[in-house]
Amino acid sequence: MLHKGHLTILILSLLFTVTSAQVNLREGIVITLGGDTLQGQIDYRTDRINSEQCLFVADGASDAVTYLPGEIAGYRFLDNGRYYVSREIPMPDGTNRMMFLEYVLSGQMSLYYRSSDSDDFFYLEDGIGTLAILKDIPDGSTRTERRKNMAQAIAMLYPCRTAQELLWEKGTSLANVIRVVRTYNDEVCPDGTCELFQYKSAKTPQADRIRWHLTAQIGYGYFSVSDEFEHCSDRYDPEANKGRKVDKTTHWATNYAIQSAFGAEFYCPRISPQLLVQLRLSLIHLNLEERETYTTVRYSLPYEVLQTDVEVKSHKKTFDILTIKAGPAYEWHRWQYVRPRIGGGLTMCNLYPLGVYASTGICFPTRKGEITCDADFNTYIPPFTVDKIIYGSISLGYQF
Repeated sequence: MLHKGHLTILILSLLFTVTSAQVNLREGIVITLGGDTLQGQIDYRTDRINSEQCLFVADGASDAVTYLPGEIAGYRFLDNGRYYVSREIPMPDGTNRMMFLEYVLSGQMSLYYRSSDSDDFFYLEDGIGTLAILKDIPDGSTRTERRKNMAQAIAMLYPCRTAQELLWEKGTSLANVIRVVRTYNDEVCPDGTCELFQYKSAKTPQADRIRWHLTAQIGYGYFSVSDEFEHCSDRYDPEANKGRKVDKTTHWATNYAIQSAFGAEFYCPRISPQLLVQLRLSLIHLNLEERETYTTVRYSLPYEVLQTDVEVKSHKKTFDILTIKAGPAYEWHRWQYVRPRIGGGLTMCNLYPLGVYASTGICFPTRKGEITCDADFNTYIPPFTVDKIIYGSISLGYQF
């Protein structure tokens, strides 16, 4: 049996060992609220404890100081680059709380990380300070749970579809969320403004650039020409046709036909991720009926009507209308599964040199692209044409 004195010494030794093991001092810096930098050593603990406090021993000091979130701007370990900043964040219970968030990545989109006893949380922040909260959930979660958890992040990651797909397919581990945000910043972040704090970036971020997608559509188009009234009394020899007046009315029946269209949509995230420029080439094959009505009035001077004759002539005509449209459009990204948009611009076709168009539609994002439903209204008006032309379509398409 141990002597009582020996037992006391053993317990004190164990307590000293445990206490020493709980302190893991590493070289680091503390950033004060005034922006000053203090050199020293920081206790490196678990992710949860690191988010709640900072135990700091300044160079030349013998005593440790414990800082709570909000008392300093942040702190950083110099051996691995891990960086914590004071931020007020929303908590699961609906309240806001000041915490030390790990500042994982800085760029056009920044990433913060916090670990609790039960869950890991990620905070994505865009250039205007909007936060999207994402929780690390098990791989076996249902699609509904995953969709609800990722909704904010997926919406914020637009227009980088590669990053959206990587998040959905590879899950919400810290390593993958870092890859997701880095992928996003590689596409939309200007050179030199993206920094991964934990370790150096694998490749240099690329400058923001214009992105484009091919589109294909098929739909129902219509073509309408306004009625033309023509007075034709001078079509005949005036001397041989005295006492007769001929009026002619031409009517084009509105017709409908299948329309196909191809084009491209260009995005410039630097200006706005929701603003795009549309370029479309469409073809519609129409079979129109031209009806000419001749009304002949015979009269004797002074203007006594003797007889009225009406003659109708009908002709079938085929038109291939090839149009080119170009103009800006705006797409709302407030909702995840449906995105309304409107647009307008200039249009040209093989029959008339210049016109204008307006469009409205809805986009439904998919895993690889977008399903689109658009309605276009085009008009060609004087001085570019004699007749007033209305050409429109309703189309279903896909953006690759």
